[in-house]
Amino acid sequence: MIDDFEELAKIAYKKEELSDFAPLPTKYIYLKLFSLYEQFEKEIYSKDKCIELKNEYRKEYSYLIKKQVQETEAYREYQKNRRQNTELLIKLEKSKDQKNSLNLCLKIIGNCIGDKSFYDRNIQKIEQLDFKGML
Repeated sequence: MIDDFEELAKIAYKKEELSDFAPLPTKYIYLKLFSLYEQFEKEIYSKDKCIELKNEYRKEYSYLIKKQVQETEAYREYQKNRRQNTELLIKLEKSKDQKNSLNLCLKIIGNCIGDKSFYDRNIQKIEQLDFKGML
């Protein structure tokens, strides 16, 4: 991934091909820069207009890269929780003990809602209550 905007601008200015594996934000800004340089060569845009647009593209690129990093991190977290919940569900299916099953359910719920302290808070409540006759 090309993190440096100026490097991307040089590639577009030199009309070099961008990798097929480049992320979408990089490809998108590359095309905008490529078009901008062509507009400049054809004297459709002035130098000042090109500088103005290039600065706008720089800001947009920075925003898009940050957004992509956030989305990638959120997806990784989702996949991690999904794997953990799958393992917990397998253990739950095999469990023959009520307390163990309840513990596993609380862990699964905590993962699903993204609350790391959910299990600790609720296991204390459940231990304080007497569920012997209810389970």
